[in-house]
Amino acid sequence: MAFFIGTVLAISFLMHFYVYWRLFGLFGCKRRWGFWLLTLVGTVSLIGSRILESYYDAYVIEVIFVAAGYWLGVLWLLFCTLLVYEVVRWVVPHAKRTGGVAVIVIVCILSACATVNARRITVNTIQVPGPEPMRLVQLSDVHIGSMNAAFVRKMVDITNRLNPDKILITGDLVDAFGRTSQKAMMLVAEFEAPVYFVSGNHEYYAGRQDVLDALRRLNVTIMDNRVEQIGSIQLIGIPDMTDRQQAEGVLTGMPYDRDAYTILMFHRPMDIGFLERAGIELTLVGHTHAGQIFPFNFIVRFFEHPVYGLHRLGDSFLYVTSGTGLWGPRMRLGTNNEIVLIELQLNQETILYE
Repeated sequence: MAFFIGTVLAISFLMHFYVYWRLFGLFGCKRRWGFWLLTLVGTVSLIGSRILESYYDAYVIEVIFVAAGYWLGVLWLLFCTLLVYEVVRWVVPHAKRTGGVAVIVIVCILSACATVNARRITVNTIQVPGPEPMRLVQLSDVHIGSMNAAFVRKMVDITNRLNPDKILITGDLVDAFGRTSQKAMMLVAEFEAPVYFVSGNHEYYAGRQDVLDALRRLNVTIMDNRVEQIGSIQLIGIPDMTDRQQAEGVLTGMPYDRDAYTILMFHRPMDIGFLERAGIELTLVGHTHAGQIFPFNFIVRFFEHPVYGLHRLGDSFLYVTSGTGLWGPRMRLGTNNEIVLIELQLNQETILYE
């Protein structure tokens, strides 16, 4: 948790420093105490408001947290647009203030588009071969806390209309375990199909044991380090691990039937070559958000691969979802919130469509 907070604060400080330094220069403002105040307040705004929200169930703190999240998205777009501007300013002659106004206008348009898109939830349907017909729904990265109860209710309603046989949640269901988040979590009880869950990294940040205990009370089956038989399908769950080799070692040591049709629930992308050798027919993961806000997807590729989509090697399939919800800014640019409907069908060629 300390490493996560320290990393977020360090990156936040560097981005705020660069963006404010450049904008102050473009608009002819002196970089004095106001510059440093804005930089420091912006740096701690998201983490600080999240900590406050965990302890105080106050509407004003929730508003501050949501605003801090939006600002993080705007900051990212400002950062990227200013980097492009660093090149453009040498090609197109213009006054500094004109350049600053152009940057602000572009970022406002992009931010509006990203905010509107973040309110949508798409349904992606995948048809893959299976031992018996079955409808599964994958949810991932809902991030209750960053997303409010209204979004969770919308997700539950859409999922129930899909009439799935089982619902598989591949981590990061929550961001925090404060009173507001706990109230939103109660909506999980309104799913009309059995729910299976594996922990993501944010469950550890929020207090994994508290989250798991709450989910058990909501009749959710916890799949961390567990093998469960569902009809002719063998379901395996592994909790989040940052070390991919460690996760592979845990899977190798689990008592599952290599000859049975197996679905693996994990939070992060895994090496499909290893999965194929391990006899896993279908692996469902999330974590990457597909980058969430373009062009962050290019940065994510340096840390996680693959970033998004359906991948196949031999008889093994891996699906990396873009996530059902969002972390930080309630904004998506170039990506979508998605619920994944997986249709297992006998002798079915793989089909992916929206």
